[in-house]
Amino acid sequence: MPKSVTPEGLRKLGVYAGAAGFWLDKSRTKNITDDGAGVTVSALVTGKSYEDDFDSDGVIYEYPTSNRPSTYDQSRVQATKTAGLLKLPIFGSIIEANIYSKFTKTFGILIGAGVQVLDTMKLLARVVDNRVYELATKQASVEIENGINISAALKSTGKFPPIMIQLLATGEETGEIDGLALKASEFYTKQVNASVDRLTSIIEPALVVLVGGVIAVIVVVTYLPIFHFGEAIGN
Repeated sequence: MPKSVTPEGLRKLGVYAGAAGFWLDKSRTKNITDDGAGVTVSALVTGKSYEDDFDSDGVIYEYPTSNRPSTYDQSRVQATKTAGLLKLPIFGSIIEANIYSKFTKTFGILIGAGVQVLDTMKLLARVVDNRVYELATKQASVEIENGINISAALKSTGKFPPIMIQLLATGEETGEIDGLALKASEFYTKQVNASVDRLTSIIEPALVVLVGGVIAVIVVVTYLPIFHFGEAIGN
């Protein structure tokens, strides 16, 4: 490193120092991560010295300090939470089918309206409303920007179902990708509705039994003292 670099210059690069070491803001590393979100690069100061360290006359700089508290990367915390939701029995599959429906419907409408593919993918990352699929969409967008076709890019993420991938691949070959995307949306919408109907048919009898049980308990609790009172009078 040239010794002409000043603390102000480091601050412009997003390099800061704290009690534990120094770090580079994730906003400065967006171009080197697959999802474009960036990652914080840090070095921990341990107080140890090694033979190959630079001495005080070398290229050691006074890093600008920051009072910013250390926090977890909230985006990764959110991704972990949403991934857990997708693994829930019954509900996880409904959530995923709903995401596929929204994704393909929005994709079909935007492409049919003449919106560029990369712009469509950016909008889709917001529409899916799920951190896991948002990251997958951004990853696919990078692949598409590098020349990979849409279906292959989505397949490479490992998050989208084979039926959806196959329909989009067929659409790419026939030039009717918007129409097939909308058909895929209809398929997943029907799947969501069918799942909700099945779930409702299971929940309704269970609710009837539960409400009946609650009423029975109330009746017993209300009249049991009366029965005991009558027995006491008889005795």
